[in-house]
Amino acid sequence: MTNINPSPLEPTEQPPTQREKKTSFWQKVFLTAIACVGLFFAVLGLIFPLRPVRSDVEKRDLAKAPVFTWEALWDGSYFSALSDWYADTYPARDPLLTAKSSLEALYGVRTTAVYNQSARTADEIPDADAVTSPAALMEDEDEAVDNEAAGESTLPEKSDEANQNDKNQDHLNGSDADDDTADPAAITAAPEASGSIYVADGRGFDLYYFSKENADAYASMINTVRSKLPENVTLYDIVVPNASGVLLAEDVQKSLGASDQEDAIGYIYSLLDPAVKSVPVFDALTAHRDEYIYFRTDHHWTQLGAYYAYEAFCKVKGIPPHNISEYETRTYDGFLGTFYAASGQAPALAASIDTITAYVPLSTNDMTFEAKDGSTVNWHIISDVSSYDAAQKYSCFAAGDQSLATIDNPALSDGTAALIIKESYGNAFVPFLTDHYDKVYVADYRHTNRNLLQFVKDNGISDVIFLNNDEFVTKERAKTMNGLFR
Repeated sequence: MTNINPSPLEPTEQPPTQREKKTSFWQKVFLTAIACVGLFFAVLGLIFPLRPVRSDVEKRDLAKAPVFTWEALWDGSYFSALSDWYADTYPARDPLLTAKSSLEALYGVRTTAVYNQSARTADEIPDADAVTSPAALMEDEDEAVDNEAAGESTLPEKSDEANQNDKNQDHLNGSDADDDTADPAAITAAPEASGSIYVADGRGFDLYYFSKENADAYASMINTVRSKLPENVTLYDIVVPNASGVLLAEDVQKSLGASDQEDAIGYIYSLLDPAVKSVPVFDALTAHRDEYIYFRTDHHWTQLGAYYAYEAFCKVKGIPPHNISEYETRTYDGFLGTFYAASGQAPALAASIDTITAYVPLSTNDMTFEAKDGSTVNWHIISDVSSYDAAQKYSCFAAGDQSLATIDNPALSDGTAALIIKESYGNAFVPFLTDHYDKVYVADYRHTNRNLLQFVKDNGISDVIFLNNDEFVTKERAKTMNGLFR
């Protein structure tokens, strides 16, 4: 029988073919290239002066290098913090994030998606019609008294006349219409699941979750400020719904556990002292929901959305608003806002880049604001942001978020003055106030320590206006605003 197994002494390997030699050569080239790229990024990571301190794409300050202590070294927290800092401040972070997003876009743009999963839940909204008295005054310690727990209010109940005035105001603004018909302008595309940033129909949304504690504290703060202001000062309150409450279909919001923003704002307004003039902007915005009233890649409203709120304000104040056609318009392309950043530059949002359309006041485009060093800076109410970074273009309006800004209207000298206390939603609203007052003062409560009660008295202010997006109506923010009226 012939042995077909080769002898151990016989060679079994054949010399490589020309094709195998060529393949081996390119494998070596590929591995060398990979090693060089890895070495490049390793060296890049060690160039500490190149490390960024802020990400414009993510709109946040990056991690800071940890301070060495023997205690931190012993418990291991130093190396953990060092690792976080190294990863968070890698050189060229923003371009790399952009490249990552572009690579993901090659897989196709998803029409619905969820980013930054959230576990938030909403409280049940009390029936505003069942509320018979305003929220109690906020205590000196800045703690809001829960009206239900207290059992009674420290303010008088609304009179029959006041309740009738509320109904009349609802009628003037069309909010007494009982129409369950589905609005064809409502966006019905539902995100895949519950989360913080929702992308549907090429735009981002942050859903609203009602908190009774927050709503009660905010109403209490407004009532407290009203009680401290001179009687000849009128207090207006404007609570603005975000895009999800106006643009998303109601059944989509419910499926995601979100609260009805119209009901939530109605509840807050029901708690206010009758002397406070609440401005109902929800219906004003939903009536124009098929227009460009909210940005697609950012959580703010557009200035067109702010204009419809301005019309509602004028109706409550009893003055005629200017027609939007009267204003000079300026446009700035290429805005990519907070949703784009928070979603990790979602391809669907990158394809929905926003345009800023700004309306220049009729009387003046000049303003001043206080810089951090206390100096006065001359600025424009509507600024040219065409050369600004894509993430910063919303600062077009009223110099952005400054501690205190002043607008002096050269067309009026009647002594009328307004103070608006706001967060960033108020920036787009401010320009419309310019033409109606001799002076307009703008305070961002997040950036000022000024005694606003004394400021009102010293500057002969007749109208105090609070403007807040409902997402920012919180107990902590209410305490901050209340503390400015000391």
